[in-house]
Amino acid sequence: MLHCSRLLPWEVVVKHVDEVVLRMQFSGYTKKFRYEVPERHSDDTINVPVYLREKKYGGYSTTSNLFGTPLFVNVTPDSTTYQELYDAVLHKMRRYVTVFQQNGNPEAQDAKKSDDEVENNDTQEEKLEDMNDISLDDSNEGKSSEKAVPTLFTMCTVNSYGSSDIDSLKDDGKALRISGRSYVAVDWYPKMRAKYYDQSKAEETKQHESVDRKVAERKTITLYDCINLFLNKEKLSADDPWYCPSCKEHRQATKKFDLWSLPKMLIIHLKRFSYNRFWRDKLDIKVDFPLTNFDMSKYVMNEGHPPAIYDLHAVSNHFGGLGGGHYTAFCKNPNKDQWYNFDDSSVSSMVEDRVVSSSAYLLCYTRRGANTRQDDLGDEQRMEYDDESPSSAHESTIAGTEDVNDMV
Repeated sequence: MLHCSRLLPWEVVVKHVDEVVLRMQFSGYTKKFRYEVPERHSDDTINVPVYLREKKYGGYSTTSNLFGTPLFVNVTPDSTTYQELYDAVLHKMRRYVTVFQQNGNPEAQDAKKSDDEVENNDTQEEKLEDMNDISLDDSNEGKSSEKAVPTLFTMCTVNSYGSSDIDSLKDDGKALRISGRSYVAVDWYPKMRAKYYDQSKAEETKQHESVDRKVAERKTITLYDCINLFLNKEKLSADDPWYCPSCKEHRQATKKFDLWSLPKMLIIHLKRFSYNRFWRDKLDIKVDFPLTNFDMSKYVMNEGHPPAIYDLHAVSNHFGGLGGGHYTAFCKNPNKDQWYNFDDSSVSSMVEDRVVSSSAYLLCYTRRGANTRQDDLGDEQRMEYDDESPSSAHESTIAGTEDVNDMV
């Protein structure tokens, strides 16, 4: 069930939400906006991301430049008309756009004044021609007498960045083809934006108290936090039901993982991605993991299991995003108690303090007291690796992973 509580005219607190990330690309930099939107429980309504753009006219070409903050509108797919979408977007911007389509409302006085100005210039179509050398469709001209406001913007579907048009939206009274994967851009006429869009109000923000906290006071995520979360009981959503073999029906259920045994060499794969229907994003959160004495004993259900205390011997790192990046590895030489950085063909020694970073992706631990493949070899066959033969250290690490019989 969705719970909402209204705090301010533009602020709604929503529980049970999905996280959405929208990006606006500019020359030389990218702005990232992170939202929490209500979970989608049915196909009746969808939340559509909307970008704000301003039309620019030069010669025979027209461009649109992004500005402001993207917003979301809730619409009914396959039944929402252009005018309904227009009204929904305008309603979302009511805090910083002074025009409303409500006759008799005190806030509509400016709108009535604007309408009079349009009439004094014969028609709204001629006014827009004077501003941007653009004319509206005859359908818009016919509706101008019914509206208390001039047309402020046009709309079209765009890509996920809002930078490329996909298809124009037509005001023909028919339902628009909008789905849960659609992105919409509203293209403001320059003079309309200058007159009705209040930039200062649009940029007003309510700063959360956490912004003023010192970094040291913020909670650190540890590997133990991740293990606890992984083993917690999870309630499956209504969109992911479990098939009950007894009652022969799909039912909402809970899911839980338990550990019965752990391997000699434990490889932990940190989840470094976030995915939802709007966006995929890499997680660069730093996870603090122990280099030695990583105790997993309390998580093992089997009482006869040997002590599950591990020491870190290697880390695989990933730098970059989901679309591409670069891998490096940190490996420890147990004979010399020295860490090394493997970066393509370059191998160099490193200080231990650099091992824990936000780029860590795979953590390779060895259980204390375990007989690994390396330990089983005789002294005459033991692969000794030192500063002069880094490739041997790499080969030894790869060979050791063959003993893995379980993975978290």
